[in-house]
Amino acid sequence: MQIESAPGGGLTLLLSDGELAALGLSFEELDGDSPATRRLLQELLRLAARQRGWSLSGRVTVEALPLEGGCLLLVTPLGPEASPAPTLFRVANGDDLLQLARGIRGTRRLDQSSSLYREGEGYWLVIYGELPREGALWECAQPAGEGAAAAAAAAERGIPLFIGDALPRLAQAVSEPGGQRH
Repeated sequence: MQIESAPGGGLTLLLSDGELAALGLSFEELDGDSPATRRLLQELLRLAARQRGWSLSGRVTVEALPLEGGCLLLVTPLGPEASPAPTLFRVANGDDLLQLARGIRGTRRLDQSSSLYREGEGYWLVIYGELPREGALWECAQPAGEGAAAAAAAAERGIPLFIGDALPRLAQAVSEPGGQRH
């Protein structure tokens, strides 16, 4: 199981089918109204608190996205305002991804949660939160959808590369020596 902190106080949890089975459920059995699912989520949040120092200070929403061989759980704290819907972008190839990474390097707008998936020669980039109005994102990627269903489709079709922190990790990769490979 992989547990990562996400900007804004959220979490991403990547679980294999085997890990879910060891916890007594499968992806198909996950249901927010089920006591078994609620117990599983409480156990996972306690584990995140122990491993990551994450603290729950209120209500959360949990999105469960199917992945080949497992699932991704996105845990988002509920604040006074509803979180914006995720936006899906398609990056055509590695060259465009490298150009995007170079373009976002040094920008201040890397704090929102973002995930990157590879599919064939291209990539799916999911961004949660406010989007810049212009810049490298719009020059190197094409909008491909909005909402939880679009994010779930990317997670289902692609191979996860970065979950929860794709933008800062891309920017960091091109800032480090040897980070211009793709």
